[in-house]
Amino acid sequence: MKLLDYKLELICILAFTVCSSLWVISLKEDKATSEELNPLIALEKLVPQHKLQLLNANFGDQLHYDQLAQLQSELETLVSKVNLSESSKQLFNDYNKTSLNYIQLTSMLKTSQRLISDNSQIGTSLLLQEIEKIRLEIFSYISTSGKTNKAELSALIRSIEIDSSQQLNWRHLQLVKLHSLFILDNFETTAKYRQSLIDMPVIEAISKEQAPLQQRVKLSTFVQIASIFGVILSLVMLFFVFYKRHEDALKKTLEQRKEIPSNMVNLSDSRAGVVEANTAVSNTAIKRADKPLRILKH
Repeated sequence: MKLLDYKLELICILAFTVCSSLWVISLKEDKATSEELNPLIALEKLVPQHKLQLLNANFGDQLHYDQLAQLQSELETLVSKVNLSESSKQLFNDYNKTSLNYIQLTSMLKTSQRLISDNSQIGTSLLLQEIEKIRLEIFSYISTSGKTNKAELSALIRSIEIDSSQQLNWRHLQLVKLHSLFILDNFETTAKYRQSLIDMPVIEAISKEQAPLQQRVKLSTFVQIASIFGVILSLVMLFFVFYKRHEDALKKTLEQRKEIPSNMVNLSDSRAGVVEANTAVSNTAIKRADKPLRILKH
């Protein structure tokens, strides 16, 4: 039988092969996309935790700093794994740089605040009373987010002269003066770093990076569903074609079996007719042969 006689079977087998191939390709595509998307999802969950720990660093203890360091390490690891666009890479570099500067300044400011609040070595002289006044002004400046007149406070602190020959605790007083000036010079910078960290659209950038990958995941999922449906449909159609082929073959076989007895009857009838014809011919020939004999007898 010619190959074209099985064109329905060939079409079903071809459809099965194509759909199976699409299913395998979509699985590989889905796996590759998930490997790119999962770090971005983890990064999207990690950034708010890191930012929250970072912005609360001024109120944290040593355990808080340890947790922040761990989050910072995880953040850098995830950023190195994900495939980001150039703009997102630059944004994360700025975020990382700003966060490091902020945490460094914040820890230094905490140290300075802790030092100027120490009363263990402070005496009762007039100079020390002025230092106490400056200390109160510094904490007022910090608590009001820099609304105190910075220039006047800085001039007041710089005007204080500490004579080592007259002051027993002059070293400590000198440190108080230096750290007070450090707080004044860097508190606003720290506030700018803090606000910059709040305003950085890091989460939005991660969501933007996820968008095309999520579309690829949806597309690969759709292809998987469609290919599975195509595989099932092609198998069902192939089974149906086989069933119809088998049914047609059975019908043809039954018809052939019905035709065999009728053919045998027809053959018997034709043979009987031939015998009768031969007999008639023989009888006619005999009669014709008898006529001359009768004439001779007469």
